[in-house]
Amino acid sequence: MSSDDAGACAEVRTWRGEHGVSISLTVAQIAACSHSGPCDDDVARVCAELGFGGIGASRTPDLIRRELNDYGAWDDSELLDDAANLRRIVWIAACDLSDTAARVSNLGSKQKWVLPNTPAE
Repeated sequence: MSSDDAGACAEVRTWRGEHGVSISLTVAQIAACSHSGPCDDDVARVCAELGFGGIGASRTPDLIRRELNDYGAWDDSELLDDAANLRRIVWIAACDLSDTAARVSNLGSKQKWVLPNTPAE
């Protein structure tokens, strides 16, 4: 990994939900949690790195539950599992941030942000 790649991996992006949840992830964490195929193990690793402390001062398990409820993908009993909710919200944040990076790159913005292991143009 070049020093430029290392700097890009250390770069942090922040996702903000509709209910005050914010999650800051490095580019490397975003890439680890948003690739094709199963991401469960990678998301669990990133969650262990973050704990609830990495999710922003304004978050609580209740706010994360409200955020996830808006997606309509989990029922009330599933949303009672705070550890699973942490994994869900980190995965959603990583995928949203990855999609945003791809859109910025596709627009040819001068603020191009490309995930690690992406071929150079």
